[in-house]
Amino acid sequence: MPANAAEAWEAKARAWKLSDKDIARPRKLYVLYPWQGKPVLCLGVVMPYYEFVDKSRLTDASWKTRLDSKDRPPIPKWVSPIVSGGNLAKPDLSRRH
Repeated sequence: MPANAAEAWEAKARAWKLSDKDIARPRKLYVLYPWQGKPVLCLGVVMPYYEFVDKSRLTDASWKTRLDSKDRPPIPKWVSPIVSGGNLAKPDLSRRH
């Protein structure tokens, strides 16, 4: 039995699962845009989106570590059709500009 309200709250919180929504590092996005009757190749940026359930809140540092690990959550199913290859790979950070 918890000794006080804070301990009771902690015990209850450990049993909950948290719905988490996070974004990852920006990725390049190429778009062919019709302009004055000709296609123009445009370059932009998109922020990958993730939804998952976890038992604890993630700090920014723990989220970045998880993104770089094999424990990275899958992208939501509704995003898969618009992502090349159906998944977001770990970006090559050695080629930073």
